[in-house]
Parts: sequence; C-alpha cells; structure tokens
Amino acid sequence: RFLIEHHVLSSSQHSSTSELRQNKFCPNNFLGCIKTECDPVDEVRRVAQEVSRQTNHHYGMCPEIEIMDCSPSDASSFTYVPHHFQYMIAELLKNSCRATVKRYLGHNGGGGSVAAGDGELHPIRVAVVNGAEDVSIKIADRGGGVPRSTMKQIWKFAHSTADTEEKWTDFGTDEITGSRIRGFGLPLARIYARYFGGELTLKSMEGYGLDAYLYLPRLGDACENLPSAVSSSPGGRDSMPRNRRNFSRMNKQQQTKML
Repeated sequence: RFLIEHHVLSSSQHSSTSELRQNKFCPNNFLGCIKTECDPVDEVRRVAQEVSRQTNHHYGMCPEIEIMDCSPSDASSFTYVPHHFQYMIAELLKNSCRATVKRYLGHNGGGGSVAAGDGELHPIRVAVVNGAEDVSIKIADRGGGVPRSTMKQIWKFAHSTADTEEKWTDFGTDEITGSRIRGFGLPLARIYARYFGGELTLKSMEGYGLDAYLYLPRLGDACENLPSAVSSSPGGRDSMPRNRRNFSRMNKQQQTKML
C-alpha cells in the first residue's frame, strides 16, 4: 500500500493526486508521500487543532493541548511520511482527550460504572524534541491511566474503549482510511512507528495518567523493518545497508556453528 500510494502521489498527471494530498493534510512541497523537510512541531500543531475540533464536537468540551518545542537551537527538519506521522499523533491525542474528558465527567465509559472525577479538566502536555538521530515525542495526560493487568489488551486489534456513539462522529473516524473502524488505532500506530525503525511505548500510572513516547528515526538512517523471511530474500538484501547485512550474515553463521 505504501509503495502504491507513493507512486500515485508522485505522478503530477494523476487526476486524483490533489484530492489525495488534501485528504492527507499534506502540503505541496514533498516527493510523493514523503516530505523531505518535515517540521515535527508544525505537524503536531496541525493534528492537535483537528483533534481538538473533533473532541469539542463529540463531547462538548476538550482539554487544552499544550505543545512544547524542546528541540535544540540547531535542530533541522527531517524526512518522513507526513500522514503516517499525523496518524500516530492523532490516535495518541484522541486517546488522551477521551480519557481526560471522561475522568472529568466522572465516569469511565465502560459498562456504565461510575468512577470519581477530580473536578478539573487537566491539560494534555506534548513535548517534541528534534534530536540528531531521532524525533522524540512525549504525550502526557491525567486521564486516570490504565491498570497494568490490562496493558497488554491495548495492543490487540479490535480492542477499543470508545463508546458506541463515537463511531458515528469525526472523532471515531480512522485518520488514514476515513472509515469508522474501532480498535485499530494504537496497534496500527505502533506498526507505522516500527516500519521505519521507530518505536511507540506507553507508561501508565493507574489513578493518575498515562505517558506515551513516540520515537521516529530520520529516514535515510534506517530502512524498512521487514519480516525475516522478506529480509533474507534477494530484494531484501539489496535494500539492506551493508553493515546491517554483514551483521545479519555473521549471526546466521554463528547459529549454524551452534547447531
């Protein structure tokens, strides 16, 4: 899908190219679906504005989303796929907004049971650091957190904490496909992060809140994170950096000796 989309967006003669660009919230100065000068702070602000609008429309309120640029003064833009970036940020912000609003309203949104709200709609704080190797983003909320016993359920497809009415609003619409599917947000976001060698992790404090950490490498320093069966194919070897290829070959030789 990624290669097909990149090919279509790379063709200036394709009739639907401008429409696809608009749907992806992508500016015009990029190559296909890859933007060579991607500003992570601007991208986060753009997504935060849209998520705030959707949250206000669905719940009638929205916590303030505070965005802090913690990058060093000499930080430069990086190369990435904007709609992958926007999808991951949107899913994380939606989850934080949902948890924060529901805690403020005094219920947990599941089974009709009631939990104590703390009477204050706490802001969501987003820290963006554009480092030399990675772009790191931390999203911290005070939505009550997630119990450790249920943390593994978060990464399962079709697992959702959204209410039934949500799927009929913009808040419940998938950022990539535009369809109303539930339970694919976080698992798919982690797949997007890992596809180019990044990572998405969650740290929860039950009864307080949750911190999400998103790490994205600068494209050009990392290749596709492919399954081993694909990486060992001729095409995979050709696309793999030489030092990583030699390391992989050495590991296979050591495993053969052990057997």
